[in-house]
Amino acid sequence: MNTFNQPSSGVTTRHHNFNSHRQSPSQQPPPPPPSYGVQTSHPPHNSFHHWNPGVSNPPDKTSTLRRPNFDITLRTGRRSFRRDEFLALISECDLKPEFKSFPASDRIAGVIGFRQWCDALDAVVWFWKTRLNEIHDLMPELTSYVIVPSDMNELERRLKALFTYHVKCLMNEGKEVKRLNVEIDRLSKEIDSFCKVLSKPLPIPVYNQRVEKKKGLVAEKNLIEKRIREFKNAMECLVKKFEEEEEDDDEEEGKNNKVLEDEESVVSVFKFEGRLDWKKVHCMIMRERKRLEQGLPIYAYRSDIIQQVHSHQVTVLIGETGSGKSTQLVQFLADSGVGANESIVCTQPRKIASKSVSERVQEESSGCYGDNTIKNYSTFSSSKCFDSRITFMTDNCLLQHYMDDKNLFGVSCIIIDEAHERSLNTDILLAVIKNLLSRRVDMRLIIMSATADAEQLSDYFYGCGILHVLGRNFPVDVKYVPSDNMEHSGSAVIIALYVSDVVRMATEIHKTEKEGSILAFLTSQVEVEWACDKFRDTSAVALPLHGKLSSEEQFHVFQNYSGKRKVIFATNLAETSLTIPGVKYVIDSGFVKDCRFDPSSGMSVLKVCRISQSSALQRAGRAGRTEPGRCYRLYSEDDFQSMEPTQEPEIRRVHLGVAVLRILALGVKNVQEFDFVDAPSSRSIEMAIKNLIQLGVITLNKNVYGLTHEGRCLVRLGVEPRLGKLILGCCRYGMGREGVVLAALMANASTIFCRVGNEDDKQRSDCHKVQFCHCDGDLFTLLSVYKEWEALPRDSKNKWCWENSINAKSMRRCQDIVVELESCLERELCIVTPNYWHWNPYKPSDYDEYLKKVILASLAENVAMYSGSGISTSRWGSGSTT
Repeated sequence: MNTFNQPSSGVTTRHHNFNSHRQSPSQQPPPPPPSYGVQTSHPPHNSFHHWNPGVSNPPDKTSTLRRPNFDITLRTGRRSFRRDEFLALISECDLKPEFKSFPASDRIAGVIGFRQWCDALDAVVWFWKTRLNEIHDLMPELTSYVIVPSDMNELERRLKALFTYHVKCLMNEGKEVKRLNVEIDRLSKEIDSFCKVLSKPLPIPVYNQRVEKKKGLVAEKNLIEKRIREFKNAMECLVKKFEEEEEDDDEEEGKNNKVLEDEESVVSVFKFEGRLDWKKVHCMIMRERKRLEQGLPIYAYRSDIIQQVHSHQVTVLIGETGSGKSTQLVQFLADSGVGANESIVCTQPRKIASKSVSERVQEESSGCYGDNTIKNYSTFSSSKCFDSRITFMTDNCLLQHYMDDKNLFGVSCIIIDEAHERSLNTDILLAVIKNLLSRRVDMRLIIMSATADAEQLSDYFYGCGILHVLGRNFPVDVKYVPSDNMEHSGSAVIIALYVSDVVRMATEIHKTEKEGSILAFLTSQVEVEWACDKFRDTSAVALPLHGKLSSEEQFHVFQNYSGKRKVIFATNLAETSLTIPGVKYVIDSGFVKDCRFDPSSGMSVLKVCRISQSSALQRAGRAGRTEPGRCYRLYSEDDFQSMEPTQEPEIRRVHLGVAVLRILALGVKNVQEFDFVDAPSSRSIEMAIKNLIQLGVITLNKNVYGLTHEGRCLVRLGVEPRLGKLILGCCRYGMGREGVVLAALMANASTIFCRVGNEDDKQRSDCHKVQFCHCDGDLFTLLSVYKEWEALPRDSKNKWCWENSINAKSMRRCQDIVVELESCLERELCIVTPNYWHWNPYKPSDYDEYLKKVILASLAENVAMYSGSGISTSRWGSGSTT
């Protein structure tokens, strides 16, 4: 019998003779609960097992077919397992099964059966041993038809001994540890050679260069040593769990928790609940090995981070680009038990980032947690609860949840990722969480960023601790290649010129550089789509990436295109959180489209302006995520030095209508006294309050502002106040369909009609537009276009758009927004939107008047009256002239 060449567990294997007292399935006692990753349940009577005793002659037809006492189901891993592979593997085992079967399932390679417990026990251990030695990737599951409690204890002891031996080997002789030790030796020799060189007289510039090189080598060596220590720490934690003395079933769960709670100074990186599940343990070991091999810098700091989070309520974590903070931190916290039985929530500023990071975490932690452990909420719903260990969502979504539950029950830890973007929602969220922490002393907050002002955030949260994590060591070669067009910066022509420069540079890189995807940064949807259209090469595929694409369209950039290079033209959506596989070259135009609100005129102006230095660093970092890369900056180094260090917070740049509405919904009576991280100007707040009063969504009573019924509805919808007012106004007239369509069209109004090319092309487009023009204005014209487009068969829509100079992509985006708004209305306000239209653009009716009333009520701040003097007009409610 195979002894498996492992340390003896001191167990004497017993032979059971079950054939003399076999019970029928109905007479057998019920199985105990599954334990140790071993299934102990009964199969159905129509079992797929067949008799295969290993003899050439089949049994007599009158003989009784007996099933085995023990079945071992071998489940497949990431790949399917052919029958001949399965039989070849079985032949290598000294134990020959008495039964074999091959169920019609891609997830099961086969099932083998044994009558004797000793044979089944040794077979299970053999399959686990060969799995740990990476001979196969099958997962053995035992089904026992005759229950003897001591058998399960015996199997548990054997597997503990096997896993303990395997883990100790990985700590000292594993291939990952060996490879890194070789790398440490190489670095040590290189450092010694630099020390010898530095001991000799050198020119000052050369000396300084060598000193910096030596510092880099020392830092790299220290980081590798920390990674190895972290790996061994994790393995020791597993060994400690395996070597615990066995206790009675009733006492074991309490002991598991107590051992880890009694740690003197260091918090364990793993916290186990209940009995060991060997499948999960194996997945955790494989994940640790991958972490050590991949070398994400944050892995070396895991123990420090866990200790900090356990000891302090708030932590600011500054992780450089490529450190792995977005995907790894949530797993570190979940493994160490920070979340306990409640959810760890990680917010991202954008839906695509939230979705991509959650999918990456699911992939990395596959098998380490139970089902439904990791969830992603792309949109808010009051019916959704925090019932998973890890939850990803946008900052806007978490803010909406806070509106419903001021204590965020079910949440134990909140991670605010990409805090340097300082979006409107992020700033409000930080303020409300600061207040929440005083009521939820058990809650933890981690603020993560690559380039944020750590000191400012620390001061805001009462001087909380700051941790710094180095970025990945893949170098990015930055090249400044300013264009001659840049000297004209500020003119309206420049936008087309720098977009042309980006396309030209992408073409040049594609023709001259080695393989690797190209990521080019532009400022808007129009520029991105224009660039995709102009970049033409049969050996490459041009892909757009901007905020108005659907989730499915956005995820095209993550796909592989065999034999073709990906050339991705993107807005600043791709600046943070996203790691697009294979990106080796980045083209930075140096511009971003920024929306700024001018309190003096009451108008928001969208204009192209220079990016900040932190944005430039983020963009360059996209090229060094998985391998060395290169960043081409289409501006000079002097231009870079003249940029602002960080981006101005959004709350100081935009109209505050949405922010003020949400702050009032939180119960704040005086918005001016709200605890902002960076307070906006008083004039901006006053302007927002004035507009909200004008919309009828807030009221002023005895110097206290409060929400009206309509205001509370808008808060639940979570849309821009004017658009929400328009939708609700249309619903009151029974025109819900018209309302949601008009709101979607207003959000995309500038891109519905195509007007590109030379003057003749533009004139032709204008002629096409005339047929849709409505006497009541542009918004009615857009409704006419959408109504006609919606009525067309699906396969005719694109052709119709081309013939009428309509942007087909914009129309599809509007349709997606309509569907999302209809779902939100039904989910949050129980308003069902009809699928038919009342308004007819070719037949005047009362509905024309209803639409005019709703539009005027929603856009009252934009109403102007001709003053009679020249071309001057006066905006109602603002007193300013334009």
